[in-house]
Amino acid sequence: MIVLASSSVRAEHNSSRKANPEICRKRYKMGGQPLRFIYEATDIITRFTDYADEKARSREVFSFHRPETLRELLANDSTIRNRMKAVPFFEDTQNRFRDCQTKAIRGLERSFSENRPRAPIQMATGAGKTYTAITTVYRLLQNVKVKRVLFLVDTKNLGSQAETGFIGYMQNDETRLFSELYDVRRLKSQIRTVIRTFKEKLLTEIFPGRREVPKTIIFAKSDSHADDIIQIARDEFGESNDFCRKITYNADKPETVLSEFRNGYYPRIAVTVDMIATGTDVKPVECLLFMRDVRSRNYFEQMKGRGTRTLEADDLQKVTPSATGNKARFVIVDAIGVTQSLKTESRSLERKPGVSLEDLMVKVVK
Repeated sequence: MIVLASSSVRAEHNSSRKANPEICRKRYKMGGQPLRFIYEATDIITRFTDYADEKARSREVFSFHRPETLRELLANDSTIRNRMKAVPFFEDTQNRFRDCQTKAIRGLERSFSENRPRAPIQMATGAGKTYTAITTVYRLLQNVKVKRVLFLVDTKNLGSQAETGFIGYMQNDETRLFSELYDVRRLKSQIRTVIRTFKEKLLTEIFPGRREVPKTIIFAKSDSHADDIIQIARDEFGESNDFCRKITYNADKPETVLSEFRNGYYPRIAVTVDMIATGTDVKPVECLLFMRDVRSRNYFEQMKGRGTRTLEADDLQKVTPSATGNKARFVIVDAIGVTQSLKTESRSLERKPGVSLEDLMVKVVK
């Protein structure tokens, strides 16, 4: 394995002087053979090339592979990209698919075979996108021998529907259900891992000496995501419903819950999407846990502002009795990489979906 490293500035301005991967892998050999794996890294991105691929080309990766992963790649007689070129042509022998579904599956697999792994499928509502996707996943598992596939949805209901679809799916050439052949899981494990780690470190490393959870805001990406976070937080902390509450425009009596969060002992944790991300003072807040990304620099700064309000010791102890002094700091827990992601100057449109037309017109008049 060879790692070619340079700074991003040098890579941009002195590209002609960068080390050539082809020359390097032939110069440094192992067992008389050119090395198979090449990494090219700057301080921003890392690219990886597996020269066992036909028409090998580099691709961006999140990080360097673990040694056991590289050993596993070396032990395989082929690669995923090579196996994608040999997937059998899709035939709907039992006429179970619409023409648009057949076309989508064939087009996607043709894209894979041509070494174009990123390919969108655009289908009309009700055309059977989920069934098409499940069929593609099945064929990737069967023919390409991929290890795992992430099927990502943006609402809880779609997650339930997709799970049901995967569990009950049966391919033409099979007598067993998908779930009998492969493990189907709805992934809440990432949320649970974040909350569990947060709990473990909160009163030992982040706020040592505290007896109760400091007032905390968790930023979620949607109401459905917020619901999942709330249930898992209550479960992991072993607390009641009052311990963790949702404050969003779609929540039940959000203004009442917000007032309790600001002035009372409970809730200790508030989960929100946009409602208290800006323009709302909750001075006792000492911790912000980000479980969503934010691309607007201004919006991110306003969200951080929820923790910057100072508070005298007496007022802080009214809601957090074990606090020993003035509120002198707040903590950001970044579970999603929000502090590292690229920010723009644009501002996301704030929406209040729960506002009726009548209320909206009254506000316009005022």
